[in-house]
Amino acid sequence: LACRERLPNIPMVIEFRNNAWVKKEGENWVFSFLEENELGYCCVDEPDLPRLVPFVPKVTSPVAYFRFHGRNVNWFNVPASERYNYLYSDEELRPFVPVIEAAEEASKTAYVFFNNCHGGSAARNARRMKDLL
Repeated sequence: LACRERLPNIPMVIEFRNNAWVKKEGENWVFSFLEENELGYCCVDEPDLPRLVPFVPKVTSPVAYFRFHGRNVNWFNVPASERYNYLYSDEELRPFVPVIEAAEEASKTAYVFFNNCHGGSAARNARRMKDLL
């Protein structure tokens, strides 16, 4: 909250990196805390593996924020340079379209980022998501 106090006019988004913070089912105190403090929640798509955060499409501030890391199931078994080596297919991207559109309606601004940066996959997937939206 110190950052929020020091930079009151800058939108802030929090990305949780461990599923202990965010549960897929039921309400979570974390979302209430973020809403009360106008902190955005970073909705992440990443491999469905233990300890990683599940995809929870939640808007907790005027900023909706989505980050796609890829779904490389070897997440914990490869170097960081290979972790994000993943290209989403259209079949994987399409289900996110209505979710992103709904978040855009519920917020003032929506951002969609791709972090599957290996080999230009992020740019290709971002371009494709733009077309789908």
